[in-house]
Amino acid sequence: MDHFDKNIKSKLKEHADKHVSFTAADRNRIIQQVSRKQKERRRFQPVYLSVLTLTALFTILLTLSLIDTGKQQVQEVQNALHEVALADRYEGRELIIGAIGELPDFSFDHVIFREAKPADLRENSGEYNAFFITEEYFKELSTDEWTAVFQSISTPVFFLNNNYNAVVFQSDGIDYREGAWESTKNTEGFVGEAFGETDIMSWGYGSPTPSEAPADVPAHYFHLMFKDIEKYWASVNVDTIAAQLENLQPDFTKIISETETQYGKLVFYGLTNEEHTAEGVGLALFQQVQEDWLYLDGTASTVTSVQGITGSSDWIELPNGDSIQYSYRYNNSKPLNHIEQIDALPSPSDGELGAIYYTLPEKNAQ
Repeated sequence: MDHFDKNIKSKLKEHADKHVSFTAADRNRIIQQVSRKQKERRRFQPVYLSVLTLTALFTILLTLSLIDTGKQQVQEVQNALHEVALADRYEGRELIIGAIGELPDFSFDHVIFREAKPADLRENSGEYNAFFITEEYFKELSTDEWTAVFQSISTPVFFLNNNYNAVVFQSDGIDYREGAWESTKNTEGFVGEAFGETDIMSWGYGSPTPSEAPADVPAHYFHLMFKDIEKYWASVNVDTIAAQLENLQPDFTKIISETETQYGKLVFYGLTNEEHTAEGVGLALFQQVQEDWLYLDGTASTVTSVQGITGSSDWIELPNGDSIQYSYRYNNSKPLNHIEQIDALPSPSDGELGAIYYTLPEKNAQ
């Protein structure tokens, strides 16, 4: 406040003191009016409430919009990853897969999952294109009882999210977790020494996880497995039985007899070496897979004839340890024209000329 303002204020005060007077009632009335005006100024007006409400709504909508934008961006990333995964999507032939343990959480086109038991690995593997085994059965199926089954099985087997190398299932003296070494994959699979091949085919997918839950196997790994299963069956020789035997046995001449049993199809066939100095009979066991009969196991040997008579005996060992045995004896005057299943196998020298005898283990022996 400058000097001029101070003079004016002083003169106004002097004039008010001389000419203006208030009673106590007037003073109280003025104080009340001033107080009421101040309260009115503090009163919250409806228009302010509307403005604040709109502001709050705008803030909420903006927040929701940002959240929705974030979700949309995440969804776009997921869609992009899904599109990449579509390149691996299985679109091949229909597959029937036996699930030993927990069924996968996912569903897939062209793939049917069926609940299976460990016994199906021995008895019904031909009904499936593959087996999926989960943690519930890892320990049980890694014991020595199952080693021969996994060494010879001709149907691909996959161990979902196994933490220990799948070779444990094909090795004696090593159990899952006990003596086994850790896997470097999320899921592993293999097929045994099947169809006359000695090399075991195996597969592996992804990286290991701390969990062994099948739910932790990414969906696109399943599509890769399905593709490998289809490729495997496409690579198997599905020619006629005679063509398969000819490829496996250079001395093959012709099929003598085919007999279907609970273990598969038994095929007896003739053998003659290149020099025609030795002859014999081979026995092969074929497994039905879908519409095809595929070689599972067999044995064959040529024998030099003694006084024109040829005879021998042999066997095929089944995965459960039992065996199919046979013997035969024939000569040129008594060609093989009789096939007979019997309970006790005679020696070749005691057998009837022109006959093949064979034995089968009882079904409940499995």
